[in-house]
Amino acid sequence: MTGIIHKFELINSKSFKLPRCPVSGNIATHLATIKWGMREFVYFRLDLTGQTYIEEIILKPTAYNGKITAKYERVEDDNLWRDLAEFLKKHGLTNMSLAYHNPYK
Repeated sequence: MTGIIHKFELINSKSFKLPRCPVSGNIATHLATIKWGMREFVYFRLDLTGQTYIEEIILKPTAYNGKITAKYERVEDDNLWRDLAEFLKKHGLTNMSLAYHNPYK
């Protein structure tokens, strides 16, 4: 842990297929959704490689039809990413052995 206290909330830990992988467009499985204040993060696994990711869910309104679309973005803050990974481990959701986080991306 980084010493910063994050009040995370596990809001969904059900496994289900994502309609489209946020990273590669390939088949992926949702493993958990975490809420932190007004922000939400998704933890998922690429079915092809087994790599796991933690991405932030960004909701954006679409001007032309009034609907809201979800976009996934890389967690830029390395300390936040590590705290999210630790939170997942504490809840028994993962061993994070295949977790992918490239701080140089």
